Amino acid sequence: MGQLEDLKANKPWLLYSLLGLAALVGVLFVYRLVNRGDDSLLSAANATTAVKVEYPDTGETAEFPVSRLMMILIEQPGAPAPLPPTFTLTNPKTGKPGGRVTDSSLWEKMVAQANTERAGYGKPVSK
Repeated sequence: MGQLEDLKANKPWLLYSLLGLAALVGVLFVYRLVNRGDDSLLSAANATTAVKVEYPDTGETAEFPVSRLMMILIEQPGAPAPLPPTFTLTNPKTGKPGGRVTDSSLWEKMVAQANTERAGYGKPVSK
């Protein structure tokens, strides 16, 4: 602690500058922690937001949470990489493709984000 006291006595401006910088970094860290993922369809805010999926072969609709539907898109076995914007979900009752979210702009956003996520899916996380 002797060095810190010497710094405070001889160059207080440097000590206060470092403390101010540390406080600023802390505030930015908390801000990013609180506001992260708002634009992501996989964020916690979208965990309970429901979207409707239409299956034209049976005329039925089903509701899914956005986050669950995103995971279905990301984990689609045998799907082309990247997913084309015309990609459709398989109807669980008939096994035929054709299911789409009723909001086409949301569907395009979901497919685009799923492609981004799929590009890094299964890759080791870098340190």
